[in-house]
Amino acid sequence: MREVFERARSDLYYPPIDLKIINGAECRLELSRRHRIVAGRELLKMLSREGLLGAFHHALNHWARHPYDLKTVILESFWLRDYENGNAIRELFDDVVVNLDLVVNRGLDAVAEMYRELPVRSEGDALIRAYFSRITGIDFGRTELDEKLEKRLESLLKIDFLDRKRLKSNLLKFSELVHDLEISLPFENPELGDFSKEDVERAMAEIAREVDLKEFEEISKFLGISGEQGEQRKADVDWYIHRASRYVVYIESSEKTGSLYPNELVDFSLDDSVEFYSPVESYGRVIPGIAKKYSAEEFYGVSSEARNAVIVIDSSGSMKDPKKCSYAVLGAFAVARSYMDIGGKVGVVNFSGRNLELPPCRGREVYETLAIYQGGGTRLNADRLKSYIERYGCSKFDFILITDAGIENIEEAVKELSSLNLTVIWINEYAKDVKDFVKRGKRLKEVATNFYEVEDEKDIPGIVIRWRRGT
Repeated sequence: MREVFERARSDLYYPPIDLKIINGAECRLELSRRHRIVAGRELLKMLSREGLLGAFHHALNHWARHPYDLKTVILESFWLRDYENGNAIRELFDDVVVNLDLVVNRGLDAVAEMYRELPVRSEGDALIRAYFSRITGIDFGRTELDEKLEKRLESLLKIDFLDRKRLKSNLLKFSELVHDLEISLPFENPELGDFSKEDVERAMAEIAREVDLKEFEEISKFLGISGEQGEQRKADVDWYIHRASRYVVYIESSEKTGSLYPNELVDFSLDDSVEFYSPVESYGRVIPGIAKKYSAEEFYGVSSEARNAVIVIDSSGSMKDPKKCSYAVLGAFAVARSYMDIGGKVGVVNFSGRNLELPPCRGREVYETLAIYQGGGTRLNADRLKSYIERYGCSKFDFILITDAGIENIEEAVKELSSLNLTVIWINEYAKDVKDFVKRGKRLKEVATNFYEVEDEKDIPGIVIRWRRGT
């Protein structure tokens, strides 16, 4: 078995994955922190060497081609949530993608021998074998289809299973053709229950970067991510945390001219040293395009002393509700994450009709406070802000004001803010068309060390927190 397995690995360009031999007749990919193929000794009685090679090609290509990560398993399961046999449909679909890729793209047809040596066990099995035979011209085992299945075969032939950009629509088309059939599979594929809570958290971080807030909340509900230690878990906060991790806010050092760079996840390329490869963050992906993680570090040889910040965020009625994707909250999360990644603490003053305050700290409560939406009037209580600064010794902190500039008591606020190392992030998605907001925005710009206009999500990476000399 090990000899055949190594041949299969060489055919797929030696993916870094092991073989675990157990009792039984299974052959499956185990997607975990240590990815491996699990194979049963009974396979030696069931399959010839060529058939066994096909089984290993099949299992390895689940790692290399599809689904290759937990993110895909979750999304496919979610899209099929309304089908009672959704898991079986998903596994059958994944097998189709994997086998087509083996034969059509890689020229590896041992998988057909595997099917020929295994019995036809259901209508769904017969239909898929007939599809493989018709599309590839290779015998996957003789099958007889009735008129009903012949019509479905014609429809299957119209689906481009290897077009990953159409993954969702292809999966839903496929489900309509097979959902009422008995489905059997040669071997099991990874299921949601095979993964730990930590695995799911990492996958959800990837999903948040691709889907909108509403869909993310629906996926969270589908997975049962709703409570933690008796308290309601807020899916919107999770989405903003994960979404903000795409962006790095650069923080200029108070010494010399260096900059503090928070942790970044960037694509792994063939030019990178293998030491940068992060299998945990990559969910077992094929090497080009895998993530690598940089530790927090400071460039230009300046001090690595942590910087601390207070984020003063406007949650008044003129600001967008975070339930509808707020660039203010997304930007605030990116700023908070960047400070905490370099070892700093973050305080929060969430203002509308009143100031909601969180002392400088680290952790999820920072994000929870930033995401609160008060929806009242736009008034920053300057006396309370002054008291906050004195109480927690924040006068030397960086202050980041995030607002649409609709602050009613603008002069009172400016008086308190002007002595601080102040960065203003003006959310001008709508404010740019309101004369009073533009006027107040200009007033804030006069006292700010840094002033940035954010009209769209793409503006967030342009934020740099600079230190005012003499502060």
